[in-house]
Amino acid sequence: MARDISSKRMQRLFKLMTRFISTPYVCKMDLFDEFGYSNPKALQRDLAFLRDDLYFDVVYDRGKDCYYLRDRDADFVVNCPLSEDEFLAMVAGINMAGHFIPYLGSSCESLRNKIKNIIPERSRPKGETLAISSTVNLPVSRMDPHVFRMIVNSIHEQKVLKVQYRSPYGKERKTRVHFISPWFIYFRYRAWYLWGKSNNYSEAGPFRISRIVIAEPVEVPFEEKPEELDIGDFAFNDNPLRQDPVKVELKIYEPFASSVKDVPSWYPCQKVWPTREGDAIHFTAEVRDMTDISRWILSAADCVEIISPDKLKKLVKHKAEILLSRI
Repeated sequence: MARDISSKRMQRLFKLMTRFISTPYVCKMDLFDEFGYSNPKALQRDLAFLRDDLYFDVVYDRGKDCYYLRDRDADFVVNCPLSEDEFLAMVAGINMAGHFIPYLGSSCESLRNKIKNIIPERSRPKGETLAISSTVNLPVSRMDPHVFRMIVNSIHEQKVLKVQYRSPYGKERKTRVHFISPWFIYFRYRAWYLWGKSNNYSEAGPFRISRIVIAEPVEVPFEEKPEELDIGDFAFNDNPLRQDPVKVELKIYEPFASSVKDVPSWYPCQKVWPTREGDAIHFTAEVRDMTDISRWILSAADCVEIISPDKLKKLVKHKAEILLSRI
């Protein structure tokens, strides 16, 4: 049964857990002396809480009149008592992880159930509210949890993956088999992507994980990633190896100008300053992929004027013409 507990008792429970993890056998009398129990029923209540609410399997050995932890080889994380903000961070983080990393959804739910009774009652709804507020407008593409787990494991084990991939491009749009050396995964445009080197292409590239039907490790040589490639490169570029960056200059009007000023890292080497008239801002940045920033511009088309380069002007105009032809 869910119930709130005092901070004093919570501190005692954490110390009990630490004691059982660090010591093979703990005598009953030592517990009375060390933790100041004056009533045997108080000790039994704490042990029952550890077993029933925290799944902490403490066993009593009658012959030795001692307690011991059944599985001391398991990985336990024991921390000091947390502040309310630390509790909020924990609850919000668990909820957000379940949202953004779908294959961990059931594990996050299980974790919530295990720790809910050591979280102060007033912190639970606050943490859940923060998590919902952070994710309400950020849906994540559906994906096969087994595929996602297999990709994560293969990246760390440097195993080539044989995948069946459904591409939305091309006339036939058939499922194609790839042998991929996986290097990174990253979240972008409401979906998870795998970046790696496929046997079907001369260069590495992205694969949307929701389009991978089947993934299984195979024993073939793994292609190492370039040393200069870092996961941070994917924050702004669909393909950080594609080409040299191009300087983009825009004039951005309100209300989009305020949003841009508030976020200092839309793009690398970003600079923003007000126009002489004060009705807009100048925006410059280094961009590798024109397609990416063209989407960004079209999302606020009535607030943006493209100053340079001409290549970007032509691309946005082409996309706008296609849109108008369909209205």
